[in-house]
Amino acid sequence: MSAPGEIKTLTKIAPPDIAVITNIKPVHLQFFNSIEEIAFAKKEILDGTKNDGIAVLNGDDPLVKKIAADWKGKKILFGLSAECEVRAQNIQKVGWEGMSFELRYGNREEKISLPFFYESHLCNFLAASAAAKALSVPFEDILPQIITLKLFSHRGTLVCLAKNIRLIDDSYNSNPAGLESALKALASLPSKRKIAVLGDMLELGEKEVEYHIQAGKQVAEWGWDILVTVGILSQHMADGALSSGMRADQIFSFKNSEEAAEEILTLLQEGDLILVKGSRKIEIEKIVERLKMERQ
Repeated sequence: MSAPGEIKTLTKIAPPDIAVITNIKPVHLQFFNSIEEIAFAKKEILDGTKNDGIAVLNGDDPLVKKIAADWKGKKILFGLSAECEVRAQNIQKVGWEGMSFELRYGNREEKISLPFFYESHLCNFLAASAAAKALSVPFEDILPQIITLKLFSHRGTLVCLAKNIRLIDDSYNSNPAGLESALKALASLPSKRKIAVLGDMLELGEKEVEYHIQAGKQVAEWGWDILVTVGILSQHMADGALSSGMRADQIFSFKNSEEAAEEILTLLQEGDLILVKGSRKIEIEKIVERLKMERQ
């Protein structure tokens, strides 16, 4: 989504029977003046949905609920709160196995395990489950498919390297909300050290420096041991990390992924956890491929 009216044009071509809004976060701010503008651009999918259509909405997101307040058709809420018809409850983190929880699906309930680490992945799972409910898919048909779920490549996938080093390949893209979700979720996983390899986050508009500083602060506050920045903007993450207590000898900054990969290979120790995440233009996936080639 790169401009107001883009979704409206698409709904004129193919009016939705079911409209799904997963969340509203600070992304694409290069093209919008505020998160509120993003919200109303996303509202275009509701405005273009058929009159007898169904809105599948994140019941935990205040902005989603705001833009859907005047929706007159049927709606299905998903999330963690009690008002959500499709929700996860009693969530437990189970280390490198991912997470387990009770899935509430209307008046049905089942214990579920997923090999996911991020809350954002759980949110997407609930959105898909709610969309299935909108399609009247029986609960019994959903359950056998859940055990087959796995993440797409470069979207937070776990790669086991030599010497018990675990790599989280999240190199497809990055934004402030997604990065915060990753840093928070992975901080509690067992490992010798935690290394965050973070590239620039793009399309953030006039607040891009502020968002990068905040990300660096989160690295320090969540107890990560080493920060490696890749790109120009990500150097502001180093500033944020320093201001929140990380030492200078815990931080390494590089202009490109090739230079960063060389240093990371010398830094890695047995039992480390390493997160690699950045925007597509930074080509941070080159670090992932180099690590897999050298250490797998």
